[in-house]
Amino acid sequence: MPIVLRSFTWEKDFESIQKFLAETYTLTNSFHNWAPTRFENRKFGPCDAEYQVEEDELVKIWELSIKSNPNTREIVAVTIMNASGANWIQIHPKHKYLEKKLVLWIEEQLNITKDNPTIISRFYVLGSDEDRMSLLVDLGYENLGVEEYTRVRPIDMPVPDYNLPKGYVIRGVNIKQDFKRYREVTGAVFPHCLKMTEKLFKKYTSATFYNENLDIIAVAPNGEFAAFATFRLDPISKIVEVEPVGTHSNHRKLGLASSVICEGLNRLKKYNPSAIVILGAANTPGANRLYDKLGFTEKTEIYTMEKEI
Repeated sequence: MPIVLRSFTWEKDFESIQKFLAETYTLTNSFHNWAPTRFENRKFGPCDAEYQVEEDELVKIWELSIKSNPNTREIVAVTIMNASGANWIQIHPKHKYLEKKLVLWIEEQLNITKDNPTIISRFYVLGSDEDRMSLLVDLGYENLGVEEYTRVRPIDMPVPDYNLPKGYVIRGVNIKQDFKRYREVTGAVFPHCLKMTEKLFKKYTSATFYNENLDIIAVAPNGEFAAFATFRLDPISKIVEVEPVGTHSNHRKLGLASSVICEGLNRLKKYNPSAIVILGAANTPGANRLYDKLGFTEKTEIYTMEKEI
C-alpha cells in the first residue's frame, strides 16, 4: 500500500493529528513523538507572533492509502519544519522503517528553500530513541550533547506538602483580570513573553488544553505575581504537559516554584490524567534539583543532532 504525502491545514487536520499523537503514546508509552499539547501550542502559544496560515506549510502528513477503500487513509507520520532549521518527525511505531526517507526528504526541502551558502538541519532526539540516534549519525549528523530533558512523574505518586511564605497566596489565573501581571511575571523569566499581547493571551486561553484552574499563580503580599506553573491537559489523551514554570527574580529562593507545582498536581487529581510530563525540562542544577525533589525522576536526555547541508 503506497504512502502518500499531503499538505496540512489546521481547520481540517488538527484533530486527526491530535488523535494520532495520542494513539502513538498509548502504543509506545513514550514521548518519542510530541504530546498533543505541544502540537496545539504551535498555534496557541502566547509568547510568539500570531500564527499565520502560511505556517501550515511547515507541517506535512504522510498517509497510508488503502487500495480497497481510496477514501480511507491512515496517518503514519507527520513532519514538522521550522525556519530556524529545527525539524521533527512524529511517526507511528509500525512505520519506523520510513524514518530515513523522511530525514532525506526534509533535507531536500531545506536545500530547495535555502538562500544562504550554508544551512543547518537540526533534530532533537530522545536518548531512548536509539534507532533515530543511530540513523542520524549514519547520515552525517553530529551529536552536540544534551539540550534538555523529558521528565515524567508517576501519576499515583503522593504530592508533597508545601508551605507558603507569610503573606503569599496561590490561586488559578483569572482570565478577565490578570493579563498584565501574567505577562509581567512570565516575561521576567522568559523575555520573549514580554511581547505577549492581550489578543494572543485570549487566543492561548481558548486552546483545548487550557484550564484556568490549572494555570497556577503565586501572588506576593504586594499583589505582584511571583511564580507560575501551567498544567496543559489534552482532552483526548489526558496527557498533562507542565509548561511553563518559573519564578520572578524578586521572589526566588522562597520555595514558590515547588509550591505552585504541588498545588497544580493536587488540582490535577480530579481530571484523572494518563501521564504528567515536562517535555523540555531545563538542564540546569536548579531545575534538576526542583524536578527531582517533586518526583519527576523518570528523566530522559534530549540530544541536539546537527548537520550542515
